[in-house]
Amino acid sequence: MNEENQEKPAVKYTLRPYQQAAVDHALEYAKKSLKPQIIVACTGAGKSLIISELAKELMALSGKRVLCLAPNAKLVIQNHEKYTSYGFEASIFSASAGQKCLKHAVTFGTPITVYNSIDMLNDYSAIIIDEADGLTKAVKGTIDALRDRYPNIRVIGLTATPYRMRTGFIYANHYRDGCLDADQTKDPYFHFCSYEVSAAELLAHDPPFLVLPKHIVSQLDYDTSCLVMEKTGLWNAESVDEAFMGDERLTADIVADIIAKTTNQRGVLIFGSTIAHCKEIMRSLPPELSALATGENRPERLKAEEYFSSQKIKYLVNVNTQSVGCDYPHADTVVMMRRTESPRLFTQMIGRILRIYPGYEKGAFILDYADNMENHFPNGDIFNPKIKVPKDPNSEKRQAICPVCGFENQFTAPTPDKDLSSQWDENGFYLDTTENRLLNTWGNPIPAHFGRRCQGLIFRDYRCEFQWVSKPCPECETSNDIAARVCKSCESELVDPNDKLFLRELYSAAPDIYSGKTKLANDKTHLWNMCCSYAKAKSLPDKQAARARALFRDISGEKCGKEFSFSEAANVSFNNNFLNKVRALAAEYYVSLKAK
Repeated sequence: MNEENQEKPAVKYTLRPYQQAAVDHALEYAKKSLKPQIIVACTGAGKSLIISELAKELMALSGKRVLCLAPNAKLVIQNHEKYTSYGFEASIFSASAGQKCLKHAVTFGTPITVYNSIDMLNDYSAIIIDEADGLTKAVKGTIDALRDRYPNIRVIGLTATPYRMRTGFIYANHYRDGCLDADQTKDPYFHFCSYEVSAAELLAHDPPFLVLPKHIVSQLDYDTSCLVMEKTGLWNAESVDEAFMGDERLTADIVADIIAKTTNQRGVLIFGSTIAHCKEIMRSLPPELSALATGENRPERLKAEEYFSSQKIKYLVNVNTQSVGCDYPHADTVVMMRRTESPRLFTQMIGRILRIYPGYEKGAFILDYADNMENHFPNGDIFNPKIKVPKDPNSEKRQAICPVCGFENQFTAPTPDKDLSSQWDENGFYLDTTENRLLNTWGNPIPAHFGRRCQGLIFRDYRCEFQWVSKPCPECETSNDIAARVCKSCESELVDPNDKLFLRELYSAAPDIYSGKTKLANDKTHLWNMCCSYAKAKSLPDKQAARARALFRDISGEKCGKEFSFSEAANVSFNNNFLNKVRALAAEYYVSLKAK
């Protein structure tokens, strides 16, 4: 079926600084590497704009075709509309979207349709994958087939949730944090995360780019202690029914609580555990304000989504159909009446209420009746889930005593068939037959475990800096983590210039305060306010002003001028980078005292 391109007035988009930075980083990496890369952009960051700009630039650079994949027709159409609104032409190749056309140089398609017609695709230079955390066989098959014909093809993924339940992060290296540890990722498909923009960054912008949702606590909840997880990573169906079904009165009470708590809200997305559970929920909702959107009846689901989008109804009930690819700017409440198996799915669902909309100041709500917040985000930070790969039950631990602080570390050991020797010393280094340490090519002892840095604390929460594996700075010879890009002592570049990323400043006009390449504050006033707020929280009243001035001096390298008044300083929250700097200063002071 041929698509009909209607003439539309071109829209002039100006990318936000972080969107432009994402495009620049991705293109820079694509110029020097064939390995798959990924951009992490939180919900509401404008991935469709980033995809459009990437497609335009990649086509211009290569002079060849670009393929853009998305998991469903809704996202394909959304991304296609965004690209063509620039005034450019593009094709849609998706059976579920009702079009199968390859006329133009940029094609937007769904994986199965594209994979089933892979022989029709020719002369492609790049593949852009939306929602790249869901790499299906069709996506991988398409990449492999095109790479066989075009070895230089580039692969760029985009996602808001770059992790999976059993394998951790989906990339091996991060442009800012370096190489990921073995307990963070397992067999990642993407070699490199070339850029990341987090929800916290967009919330911190003035004015904010996203809405900060509020967790509303309720006295009512389902008992989820009976849930049993299968080997597939999904809840056992019988245990789900036991937890959520069979007590319609409890469900009715919870729905009544939802209605009471969302009286002033505009759009409420309710996630149930099963279709039967959703139907039970519907029986307690006002029928004229509610609709059910499941995969059972596609026309009914599309009708329900259209009614919710146009605000003809207030409550939209579903199991999983509204977790990704849905754009309801007016939606301001997510209700969890199911337990998600992973923080990834929970984060995707919460993403539905993060977009700015007129009247967003009223606030967005999270109502959780199934212990999701407690299990996935025990610290309450929904934007920072703790991602770890499940431990291999066959792996063994090996003790390694730190030679500096004496802490007894327990690190994962290689399997016996991969051990370089059957002997190692108490510090965790391999020994040869003469009981001397085995050395590598550079003359460094080889650790008999996968640990990199000592886990011992030498001062409150400041970690010992001894490293079993490190790389020396060529300027000052300080030992640094093998993934470090900048020396922690002299801040010299540690990465080979041929391999480094050319990082771009997002807001070059802002007089930011940095420690090395870590941003601490927006300007000196912001830094002074954080120093004062920290001193008020941590020091006795008669020592607060002096401590604030000392912190400002130690961090900025300048004395505190008369323009900074302690009594007039604003109370602000201090960020993690600022706290880490303060802790490092305290640890340095403690170590200097011990040296004396």
